[in-house]
Amino acid sequence: MIDPQNNTTPAQRLRMIRKAFGDEVAKNVAKTIDEGVDNVSNAQAASVKSQTGMKITPEVVKACDEGRMSPYMADLDDKANDTRNGRFGDYLSKQKPPMDWSKMSTAQRLQAMQKFSQSKLVDENGESRLREEEDGTYYKTDDGEWKKIKSLGQIGLPYEPFGKIAIKLGEYEVNDETMGIKQAEKNVVVETHTKVVKSLFEADAEEDGYHPTERPDADNGPNTQGYISGVLDSMHIDSYIDMEDEDDDSMLIQMGINGVKPSMIRECTAEQSGFEGDSSTPEGRKALKEHLRKKCRVTPGGEKVSIKNNGKDVELFTDQWRTAGTSQKVASYFGEGMRDCLQGKAVKK
Repeated sequence: MIDPQNNTTPAQRLRMIRKAFGDEVAKNVAKTIDEGVDNVSNAQAASVKSQTGMKITPEVVKACDEGRMSPYMADLDDKANDTRNGRFGDYLSKQKPPMDWSKMSTAQRLQAMQKFSQSKLVDENGESRLREEEDGTYYKTDDGEWKKIKSLGQIGLPYEPFGKIAIKLGEYEVNDETMGIKQAEKNVVVETHTKVVKSLFEADAEEDGYHPTERPDADNGPNTQGYISGVLDSMHIDSYIDMEDEDDDSMLIQMGINGVKPSMIRECTAEQSGFEGDSSTPEGRKALKEHLRKKCRVTPGGEKVSIKNNGKDVELFTDQWRTAGTSQKVASYFGEGMRDCLQGKAVKK
């Protein structure tokens, strides 16, 4: 239940918002999301660079051999077996002598990973292959040509695992260096989410839309409603709310050991959002959807943007922005309040 309920792209989110709210709102929200993803991507790129220079100490090696790091080390194994031109496996096979991944120790594997990353980030003259311009990041190929890239994944250095290993080591507080890498990335992400939410409120100022200090009791403005609608649509919340009771048994949403029906999602959405009407009637369902868009609040929360019940500050849904390989992703989740409610209903059934 803690896994993403939907992975989409900023472009797909834009199309949905444009259909529901028109071009102007869609452009404002899409710009907000795009800028947010770019900033988060830059933070992840910085983590990749930091991991390239991370000291391979005995404590780092010991931590990487622990079970909690196995998913991230397994991801590195996968990259070592990728022999496409310019990828990690190709790099290993072209060393003299070729490097046999299966015979390497954990320390040797981490060192090889760093040397590969360094070869991608710095040319033979010791100069950076990356250049920041006003319109984005450019990368210098082996031919000396500068090409615009969206993420380091395009040059064979995806964040997972070439930045994620250091971040997880920092999360597990292995040493001061990795904790610093983790904190540096978190600072950028928190700042980005705060800026994004603020920009929505500013765009709604002309409509006298909600602002936490200036208009705390107002309905959300169109831009904030558009953002909320994008999250709800990506998670099919409107469809679950609108499903007739006689069709309730025809669908089971399975999340790990928890199987929930659309009616449970509708009921939890109403309960956790502070909706006081009868969500079982057609009129009530319509009112519930309006309530979510107008009265639930968009707030920054660490590494995510949350939609919360304004009255009780209950987390309903969250968005996280990230890069996956060469793609930009927007992942949507049930918030803690919704998860607790749904688990409770699933147990009773």
